[in-house]
Amino acid sequence: MNLRTVAAIAGVLGGLVWVARLVLDLAGVSDTTLDPLYLLGGLLLVVAYIGFGAGLVGKSAHWLQVIVGLCFPALVWSVLEMLRADNPELVDGIFGAGTIVASAVVIARERKRRPPPRRAGAHAR
Repeated sequence: MNLRTVAAIAGVLGGLVWVARLVLDLAGVSDTTLDPLYLLGGLLLVVAYIGFGAGLVGKSAHWLQVIVGLCFPALVWSVLEMLRADNPELVDGIFGAGTIVASAVVIARERKRRPPPRRAGAHAR
């Protein structure tokens, strides 16, 4: 598994947790149940966006991958915090659903990109 796949899986899981949190909030579940879901989903989404940010940079500059990988989730989180002013659970749920869709696209592209397994020797065509 490469970094993009791990990030996409974390994005799907984190998005599912935040969507579940929105559904539970709409059902009237108490905040003591919703707070751990916010933290768990947020942690998974930070892992996902670190991987997505690192994937934005070419493979030759590892130091730049680290910097962008750490700064990209901070940028996304700051924009998300600006949007969360009125209804934070709804914004988080929509953001989680968007991350699920984006991560599913990444997973589909990664599966398509894999070369088929070789069935013969190196010189066979």
